[in-house]
Amino acid sequence: MEARFASSLPLWFKPESFTNPDFDPERYVTELKRYVRVPLEVLSSELQSHLSDLNARLVDTVNAEYDELLRLCSQLSSLAGAALRMQTPLEEVQAHVRGVRETVGAEASALARELE
Repeated sequence: MEARFASSLPLWFKPESFTNPDFDPERYVTELKRYVRVPLEVLSSELQSHLSDLNARLVDTVNAEYDELLRLCSQLSSLAGAALRMQTPLEEVQAHVRGVRETVGAEASALARELE
């Protein structure tokens, strides 16, 4: 399915507004109903059509970049494996540091008591 051309969109339908960080769907619908007098059925139809276009573009993009996607997934798998291999040594270091910290803390407390 090909994406519709911008010229085939109604003048009141501005999909670029959806990506605005301040986009408020309630305000958008209210303004269309109040000022442009767009019936909800028409708005719903345009939104469904726009969603279909976006889905088609997503599929096209994934298909076009499939090899890159597989490469990235493979790299993530390798990275996850490396992280798992590092987990046990890091936990051992953490336990050792915790033990040293407890020993130093106990010695510091004993020294502080003797100085009192």
